[in-house]
Amino acid sequence: MPSKYPNEVRQRAVRLVWKIREEQPTEARYSITTVAQRLGIHPASLRVWINHAETAERIQDLERQTAELLWANEILKGASTFLVHQLSPRPSR
Repeated sequence: MPSKYPNEVRQRAVRLVWKIREEQPTEARYSITTVAQRLGIHPASLRVWINHAETAERIQDLERQTAELLWANEILKGASTFLVHQLSPRPSR
C-alpha cells in the first residue's frame, strides 16, 4: 500500500522534531504535536516515523562501534602474538 506521505515530508517532519528538541528542550514533550499540527500530519504517524529514525540511527551507531571493536581486537591479537614471541624463551643451540 503506498504511503500517504512522501519520504521528503517524513524526513522533514523528523528533522523538525529533532531540531525543536535540540533548540528548546523544555518544549521537547510537545515537539511531535507541534510539528504534526504545522504539517497536517497525524501525531501517531509522526511518532512512528521518529521511532523508526531513532532506531535506524542507533543501528548505525552500533554498527560503527562494532567495526571499531573488531579493529581494536585485531590490533590486540597482533600485539599479543608479538609479545608471546618476544617473551617466550628461545631454545638454546
